[in-house]
Amino acid sequence: MRDHARPVFHEALGLEPAAYDMEVFRVTREISQQVFPVTLDFEAPAFRAGLERLRVIAEAIDTAKREGGVLNRVRRVVLPLAAAAIFVRMFFLPTRSHALPQNPRLEPVW
Repeated sequence: MRDHARPVFHEALGLEPAAYDMEVFRVTREISQQVFPVTLDFEAPAFRAGLERLRVIAEAIDTAKREGGVLNRVRRVVLPLAAAAIFVRMFFLPTRSHALPQNPRLEPVW
């Protein structure tokens, strides 16, 4: 979510935030699968859709904080609840199972 909130920074680096985020997930999965028998299936459409919904909600929360007012105070209560519900749904998405390596020594993958 934060990567999308800093477009000038990522543009200066020549990075597209969503692509950068997916690369971080890939590297994290490569490291994690050396010690955990399950990893996130972040390439699943439901996972990516959940991330996008969380991003949109995060932007709406920032807008509500910036604009103020009674209606935006209500939004500042309701929107985090919506984000929590999406996060819980994502928590129960199917994962990828795999065998652990014979040698569980962590090795950098980048």
